Amino acid sequence: MKKIFLRIVFPFLVGFGVLIVLGLPIGQALFSGICGMTGLYIGLYFSKRRAAKKAL
Repeated sequence: MKKIFLRIVFPFLVGFGVLIVLGLPIGQALFSGICGMTGLYIGLYFSKRRAAKKAL
């Protein structure tokens, strides 16, 4: 449970909070947070694939 919180919920809440502080509307901040998390996980996926190919 702690691992899920640290990997998904915490970055989303931090990003959402920063965008709210900068004055973006709540809907736009939520959308930006979701897109940012998606981009992060896509980058991690390709990074792991590249590392696996180098190991072979």
